[in-house]
Amino acid sequence: MHTYSLIYILIVLSSLTTNISLLGKLTRFDQDLLQAAMDNSESRIKELLSNKNIHVNCQASNDLTPLLICTYRGNIQCVKMLLDAGANVNLAENEGNTPLHVAAYVGHAAIAELLLSAGAGIDKKTNKEATPLLLAVERNQGDCIKLLLKNGACVNIADYMGVTPLMYTASNGNVEALQSLIDKGAQVNAQAKSDQATLHYAIAAGSLDSVKLLVKAHASLNLPGYDGLTPLMTAVSAGNSSIAQYLIDSGARINAQSTDKWTALHFAAFHATVDCMKSLIKAKAQLDLPEADLLLTPLYLAASKGNLECVKLLIEAGANVAKLTKRNETCLTAAAGNGYTKLLEYLLSLPRIKAQIDIPNCNGSTALFFAAQENHLDCLKLLIQAGAQINVESTIGTTALGIAAQRGHARVVECLINAKANVNFRNKDTGATPLSLAIIDGHLSCVKLLVKAGASVNSPIFIKGESSARNIQSYETYTPLAIAQKFKHTDIVKCLKEVGAVLSEF
Repeated sequence: MHTYSLIYILIVLSSLTTNISLLGKLTRFDQDLLQAAMDNSESRIKELLSNKNIHVNCQASNDLTPLLICTYRGNIQCVKMLLDAGANVNLAENEGNTPLHVAAYVGHAAIAELLLSAGAGIDKKTNKEATPLLLAVERNQGDCIKLLLKNGACVNIADYMGVTPLMYTASNGNVEALQSLIDKGAQVNAQAKSDQATLHYAIAAGSLDSVKLLVKAHASLNLPGYDGLTPLMTAVSAGNSSIAQYLIDSGARINAQSTDKWTALHFAAFHATVDCMKSLIKAKAQLDLPEADLLLTPLYLAASKGNLECVKLLIEAGANVAKLTKRNETCLTAAAGNGYTKLLEYLLSLPRIKAQIDIPNCNGSTALFFAAQENHLDCLKLLIQAGAQINVESTIGTTALGIAAQRGHARVVECLINAKANVNFRNKDTGATPLSLAIIDGHLSCVKLLVKAGASVNSPIFIKGESSARNIQSYETYTPLAIAQKFKHTDIVKCLKEVGAVLSEF
């Protein structure tokens, strides 16, 4: 924020202790004057100002002046004495903050008025282009805002981020100040460097009254802000259903798309803002528009976030359940891969979705494969009960049992074995089996389950030079026992020897 430098000043001033290191190369009288200002001592300041050797505009090493210090302290009598003694009303500290900036920020309206009458520059900017009005509205200093507007402060000067007084006021939810700025000609559709407009700021603050006032003042309902988000998208993302409904009723474009082609309905699905989704569906939002990157629909987004209520709303409204993502994934794969058991149960209860149970994604992975890979046992059981194919091979060359064994998911391995998974499935290129995959990563419990279920303990595996798993280059063909010895899994070596495994048959 542009007040960073002012915050530093306030920290220094609020210490109220002698700090000669801040005073730089000054005369003793100047140091005393600065210290008297820090101490808020009227009598001492009056005494020092009577000395002809005093420099009323003396500055500490950070360019703080007695007037800046007394302004912060809020001592109007000290400010008057300094001004009468010739203090420069516009002399700033090293970040460009003048006494009027300080008065506006802290909220000393009476001092601000005195400074203005002494010739303070009402629109002077700090190094970060902040005017006194910008500081006053950011801090929501009502009396200072009124004073500055009354004295002709420019309402459209933005700070270095392009944020205007109207935007800061909208962020604070100060409807009275918002109206005053609009009455003075504030531009309601100006945009900050982030592309956010005043309406976006009001929505982010959750102020329906501010939103209504801005819309009445002809704020654009569809002006895209950061990443192309419209005001409606911003309201929906925040879950502010009352503002979202007001924008819809006021004519906001329901199906406008962001830079990434998200609609308001996408945001409702992603953030699970149910009431907003209901309003959008009632307003005839398009249900199946895909976003730009992975062609995700609102339905898929809701499923991927586990938002059961949103999924139900979209399906009941007629969302196309057959629409696949760019990766050829369904709502079932989203639910199973993330462990959303209740959502998966609901989806499988719908015949048209249950029919998608074995659709593989672009890597050949089905919903069952995802559940096994991510160790979601309850989801796995639901899919098995629903008739999912157990032994589908993915493009990585293994089955659900293989990936579960490789990751050490013993309970999943046991469940799949009980469902008649092929314990001796072999990759056609490498010969890798669920057993060999379990051995490589040292998953003894999975090895025991597979051996007990009849996995071949001497099934050969083929290594292709540099592409071999774990950089084993000394074997072209080797057995599970050889793998276990290579990786020094002594417990697995013992287990395999007990069931008759041999080191090599080749």
